[in-house]
This record gives sequence, structure tokens and C-alpha cells, in this order.
Amino acid sequence: ENGLRKILNFGHTAGHAIEAASLKTSQPLLHGEAIWLGMIVETLISFRMDLLPPADFTVVDNILAGQTADFPKVKLDKTKILQALASDKKSQKGLVQWTLLRRIGQAVYNQKVAKPLVEQTLMQVLHNHKFL
Repeated sequence: ENGLRKILNFGHTAGHAIEAASLKTSQPLLHGEAIWLGMIVETLISFRMDLLPPADFTVVDNILAGQTADFPKVKLDKTKILQALASDKKSQKGLVQWTLLRRIGQAVYNQKVAKPLVEQTLMQVLHNHKFL
């Protein structure tokens, strides 16, 4: 994938890692459910990196976060999630290339995110939605 098409990756980097970990459970998440959770993670990363303004973060988070109650409640292995992230197909030279939000309707791609921020945000989101 090149150029503007990369904005379609929003939610997929974290989402694919979540999905891979869920496949090893008795009740795997659907692809869309995993990507939905990935969108929550990547929205929060965008906010924490000061890319996404607070008002936009609140709108997106309110829309996304309220829907996860209907997802199957499976316990995900954080080690498996982090391993899947490390082997993401969008990585270049071992660094994951993230698609993040700058505003509602405006994504930026090829973003580098510090590993501790990724891990902290991923674990917070999954814990808050009862997947850890």
C-alpha cells in the first residue's frame, strides 16, 4: 500500500494484533470487533501524541467505546498481542508505521510511536474494556 491508501490502515495495526491474540481463545473476536478495538487504541495514541485535539478525541471515543459491551468477553494474552505487533506487515526496519488521527476525517500515516506508549495504551484500552 502506498500514499493516501494507507489511511485505510487506521485501527488495523493494533486491531490485527488483537485479532491474532483472540484467535488463540475459545471465542475469537470477529475481524470487525478487533479492528474496532484497534481504532480505540489508535485514537487514544493520537490524542496522547498531541495529534488529535481533545474535542475530537471525545467525539471519537464516545462513539467507539460505547459499542464494545456487545463484543464477546475473552481474555487476551498481552504477550501474544505484543508479538503480533512486532511482526506487523507495515513495519519498516523493525518499526511499526502507524496511521493516526489529526482531526475527525483527517488521518496521517507512516507515524512512529514509542513502544512504551503503544504498550501502555493498548493495555489500558483492553483492561478498561475487560479483555485483560
